[in-house]
Amino acid sequence: VHHFVVSSYDITANKRYQAELEFQAGHDSLTGLANRNLLGDRLSQAIAYATCEARPVWVISADLDRFKFVNDTLGHKAGDMLLKAIGNRLLEAVPGTDTVARLSADQFVLVLQERSDAPLTLEAIQQIMNTIAQPLSIHGHNFQQKCSIGIAIYPTDGDDPEILIKHADIAM
Repeated sequence: VHHFVVSSYDITANKRYQAELEFQAGHDSLTGLANRNLLGDRLSQAIAYATCEARPVWVISADLDRFKFVNDTLGHKAGDMLLKAIGNRLLEAVPGTDTVARLSADQFVLVLQERSDAPLTLEAIQQIMNTIAQPLSIHGHNFQQKCSIGIAIYPTDGDDPEILIKHADIAM
């Protein structure tokens, strides 16, 4: 008969490891933002809520203009720093109940839900663009990053997460 002793340390380490795996499955490894998997889940939830409340959901695709130039001239570390900074700015620019995701190298997707105290307006989109364009210094070089934005609106432009993301991308 073998007796196994499992310490509380082993259980705690295992739980920590499991939580880390779950986080990595739903988040971008560079920025910590939601990835495509988590974006789909969050957008599905937003659509379900919006359907019950009869409110729109905006899906915004934002692509950083001339991002390749940053990587080519300053290197990938500088590009990574820029992506992290923009991701953090976007998180601060939207309510905590909304979603900011990184979909590809320089593409971010935001899911904005209309609430009675926060109607969705074009001014909100301009604020997001202004947030991205705030001056940023990386390795002694100053940037004012511009972006291209496309918007898809539930239910007008679709009722499926993939369709809405695709339509926002096409609009961009």
